[in-house]
Amino acid sequence: MEKMWNDLNILSKTKDIKYIYITHPSLPESKSKLNKNIILLEPLNYENMVYLIINCYGIISDSGGLQEEALCANKKILVCRNTTERPETINSGYGLLINTNIKENINFFEKKLDNLKVNPYGENVCNKIIKIIN
Repeated sequence: MEKMWNDLNILSKTKDIKYIYITHPSLPESKSKLNKNIILLEPLNYENMVYLIINCYGIISDSGGLQEEALCANKKILVCRNTTERPETINSGYGLLINTNIKENINFFEKKLDNLKVNPYGENVCNKIIKIIN
């Protein structure tokens, strides 16, 4: 965590980009390490999280669920892990496994990609769920 906080602080000082950090109850308090371009938020409900995903430039996370959501929203994601159970995101070109090396991989967001033609996680999933429930 210390390396990732240091990377975020360095990046947020070099460019006038806002970083939104969503806290997690299992992680230690990190407010003392914030600077003005890092916005700290409490955990969000799903609707607010989707709003942020749709309106962000890119995502940095270790969340498996966010790997799927990023791909569905055509957003690139730096995955702070060595491996993932969602290789579809990495194979699509929208995700990159980076361990804790945020600063060294931040240029990944500048890479131009075409929008996905086929979502590897499935198509019309909501309609399929509704049909099963009914």
